[in-house]
Amino acid sequence: MSNFRRKESIINLIERDKEVSVNELSELLGASKETIRRDLADLEQKGFLVRVHGGAVYNREADSSLDEYPMLIRGIQRHGEKNQICAYAAALIEDGDTIFIDNSSTVVYLLKYIPESIRLTVITNSVQILLEAARVKSSNIQCFCLGGSFKAANLSIYGGTALKEAEEYYPNKMFLSCAGIRGDGLVTDSSMQEAEIKRLMLDNSSKVYYLVDHTKFHTIGQVRLDHISVNRTIITDDNADRAFLEPIRKLGAEVLIAR
Repeated sequence: MSNFRRKESIINLIERDKEVSVNELSELLGASKETIRRDLADLEQKGFLVRVHGGAVYNREADSSLDEYPMLIRGIQRHGEKNQICAYAAALIEDGDTIFIDNSSTVVYLLKYIPESIRLTVITNSVQILLEAARVKSSNIQCFCLGGSFKAANLSIYGGTALKEAEEYYPNKMFLSCAGIRGDGLVTDSSMQEAEIKRLMLDNSSKVYYLVDHTKFHTIGQVRLDHISVNRTIITDDNADRAFLEPIRKLGAEVLIAR
């Protein structure tokens, strides 16, 4: 198992069980105890867990914070599902589209799945999206980044200047994620600083696509973002609770399962 996949597994396990032991992780992941200890030390340094004798426990201070996890941590979580969702969503992008992409870790994988032949204008408040565009190296993708204050923890741009610039754009498609979606259609987020930009672009975009893995359902963040309606499409992975998705469909939203 690669270093990346191993850390992804550790994060998912500690998020679920709230504590893990070196011995159990070593046996489960097929890695030496020394390797597991190094992984735990690295994840502790990044703020996701706290090491204790024989293992580690969930970092509840990070969990209760109003800010999002650092981009690196969020990018590791459910890496496979996020790629699956983005590959599916990329097929919905058409030649000549102007799209807004938010700073969510799920959506950051979107650009690499867009065919090189498609001409595309991307508006974003995400430095990470700009870096991904540079990696893709497609001359057909033109990027516009909102100006404003820089948030180093998750490589995003926010604030009054960014909001003022965002008012000038009316993309025909928006791709974003969120902290959680409730059964009654309430959509919440975890960053108060970025929620204003998202809400503005939600109003200005002709079509909205929420890219959310299955863990985002039955979950609620700290900030109200949106309410599911007929102009919303939800793209999720195959592990999503089908019973949960039914009332979402009744609100008028389109629900797509990425396989």
